[in-house]
Amino acid sequence: MTVLSLLSVLLGSYALWLLCACFIQRKVLFPIHAIASPAPEGELLPGLERHWLETAAGPVEWWFLPAVDASAGTPAPLVVHAHGNGELIDFQLETAEYYRELGFHVLLCEYRGYGRSAGAPSQAGIVEDHRKVLERVLEREDLDGSRVLYHGRSLGTGVVCALALQRAPRAMVLTSPFVSVANLMQGYLIPAPLVWDPFDNIGALEQLDLPVLVMHGDLDRVIPISHSRRLAAADASVELVELKGVGHNDIPTNTELVREPLRRFIEAKLGSS
Repeated sequence: MTVLSLLSVLLGSYALWLLCACFIQRKVLFPIHAIASPAPEGELLPGLERHWLETAAGPVEWWFLPAVDASAGTPAPLVVHAHGNGELIDFQLETAEYYRELGFHVLLCEYRGYGRSAGAPSQAGIVEDHRKVLERVLEREDLDGSRVLYHGRSLGTGVVCALALQRAPRAMVLTSPFVSVANLMQGYLIPAPLVWDPFDNIGALEQLDLPVLVMHGDLDRVIPISHSRRLAAADASVELVELKGVGHNDIPTNTELVREPLRRFIEAKLGSS
């Protein structure tokens, strides 16, 4: 085989790979088929409100957990929590309950195509739904709109960073974040222009001016901790907490390893109005 023939085969194979990547990348980024069924009815936190947002793609489910004893006279802060790509809002109740213990209202908006929500997931659709639901929730008189926190995990870090460019919060918490999906796709030889959902976290942080807490396991093999180190190096407002002996899907969210830096960050950056 001549060099020219070999080059033609390689280029043809790469072109075929890019064509396949155009069709399968969202199935990899949003693995809906591999997610366990939603929790049965009734296994919810007391007081949790279930709502639906009507979209062009169909109804999208969102939940609101009110803070205890919040009122117009004593409004409570809000946390918007966005989950990972292999999860549902149903699986976030432990985190929601902890935030309520800290005095927060909690907003959980499902991704299109996930759980009971209609449509197909995409960055544009997911971020648009979060923005619309957030605008609706911010109308509550028992909510302090000056103390809004975004918290994303894994894929959810891309959601909250993109949301922050449209409606900036007081502060953000990013758990196991990536530099960008486009950066991750480079490892599969997929160029940035062919990445449908780039979720550019580092680009967002460069545009935002707000405190950010990043927590990342040093044994993460899904999204290496080097991504968080790059985010921290790119923005002086980013505080990085490296979780020793922790991977991607085994972060002990109910222990002081995670809760102590989270509580400290909230007290320092949100405080009271």
